[in-house]
Amino acid sequence: MTTSGYTLLTAPVPQQSLVHVHAGVEELGRVYQPSLAINAGMPQFAARLAMTLPVEEPSWRPTLATARAEFEAWQQRPAVYAHANPALDLWEVVQILRRAVPEDAIITNGAGNFSGWAHRFWRYPGCARSWRDGRQHGLRRAGGDRREDCGARALRGGLCRRRRLPDDRQELATALQYGAAVLILVFNNSMYGTIRMHQEREFRARPRHAPDQSGLRAAGRIVRRLWRRGRHDGSIRKALSQALAFMRDKRLPALIELRTDPEVITPNATLSAVRATARLKR
Repeated sequence: MTTSGYTLLTAPVPQQSLVHVHAGVEELGRVYQPSLAINAGMPQFAARLAMTLPVEEPSWRPTLATARAEFEAWQQRPAVYAHANPALDLWEVVQILRRAVPEDAIITNGAGNFSGWAHRFWRYPGCARSWRDGRQHGLRRAGGDRREDCGARALRGGLCRRRRLPDDRQELATALQYGAAVLILVFNNSMYGTIRMHQEREFRARPRHAPDQSGLRAAGRIVRRLWRRGRHDGSIRKALSQALAFMRDKRLPALIELRTDPEVITPNATLSAVRATARLKR
């Protein structure tokens, strides 16, 4: 999964001359055979480069403005909403969250198509500081873990970061016990979205329905549920304001359920488009 989308380098021998720098000697040449392998840490290697290589005006500098413009365009409201007025605009939800929470907020997420909204549209001011401080946390294993729910594991990670608990086997009961005031967003599209997307693409839709989440709602602290009733940016802001105030005053977790449109499966695609593409391939 971590290399299936790579096209720049050819394994095992790249067409280009490859210099591979890695702190772990066992990683050097493990996937790609480099022309030069250097066993060093990234900070040490970068410091040495800064001391020895002259800095000249790069030929690619004019392309930076173009690349930046493309990135900014990519950050705008996605085209998947171009022909629809969604009941819940997840792009707008991310923008509201960014304006409401502190810049140093720590984000954790489970696995699924829903996480693409945060990965793509959440902006971390000061990239180097964000990486060093560890302000975005995903799953520990690519592809998840069959033994437990990925979303629950992401919640545990958030609790551990909030309270610096030594054990990551924590859930809502632990949050209440230790006063871990975390904000929990439940993306509820009434199905297993990622699985449904693959089913539409490969098996012409054998839908699996998500379990009833009433137990989770009862265990957590629901500040407000956002139902599909047209555009409700004001409702999102109100719910978020209530959640943050509850967390601050009660020192307890707050939970907001986002009932999303199951048709909008990713920021780039709808289920109808996935289904149509699958039929054309056949």
